[in-house]
Amino acid sequence: MARAPYQLGSGPDSVSVSAPASVATGGTFTLSASATNTRFNTSNGAEPTRTVTAAEYFIDTPPWAGGTPTAMTATDGSFGSATEAVRATVSTAGLSDGRHTVYVRARNNNGTYGPVSAVFVTVGGTVTPPASTTYTGTVASRSNSYQPSTTGFSYAGGTLKGNLSGPSGTDFDLYLQKLSGSTWTQVAASEGSTSTEAINYTATSGTYRWRVYAYSGSGSYTLTETR
Repeated sequence: MARAPYQLGSGPDSVSVSAPASVATGGTFTLSASATNTRFNTSNGAEPTRTVTAAEYFIDTPPWAGGTPTAMTATDGSFGSATEAVRATVSTAGLSDGRHTVYVRARNNNGTYGPVSAVFVTVGGTVTPPASTTYTGTVASRSNSYQPSTTGFSYAGGTLKGNLSGPSGTDFDLYLQKLSGSTWTQVAASEGSTSTEAINYTATSGTYRWRVYAYSGSGSYTLTETR
């Protein structure tokens, strides 16, 4: 949702706002969004592309009604780009059971706030457990195997977990890679001395894939992915 778009249009848009549909009473959840100051048309004039300097959320009471803001953080560690992935860990302590509205907005380096976007979260509802997928494969010594494929999978952002299990007496390592342009970049690794490996990674939106490398030995493996 957006309020007063013609008045607030010069500020950053808050898009791709994401939160779980349900969360346990008294629990916490991850709120994420993308704040971007690039969604404008310059065909009838020029407007500078400003950087995003802050983002914040409100629960139930929006900013124009006097709501209390809580700061969000830049996923990459600092603000300063025209587009920033932002996130916050939100506590439901003190919230009644039922549906609540979480509002998100961002500010640019000119001090201008953009339109407000929102998402619904139900406290005390049926909590959906993280989705798990099990992959199986075979890898030869000093070779790689990729899951779910060499082209990877799209992910909106959040926690990615991978648990690898291979044959006794072998040494398989587990890596998580992210696609950057046309290049796969390693973002997490588990390189123990056995074939039991685990990765727990806080991911931004993008395309990812798992890489299983047989450092020593060969054989079949099982990789359980939890999103």
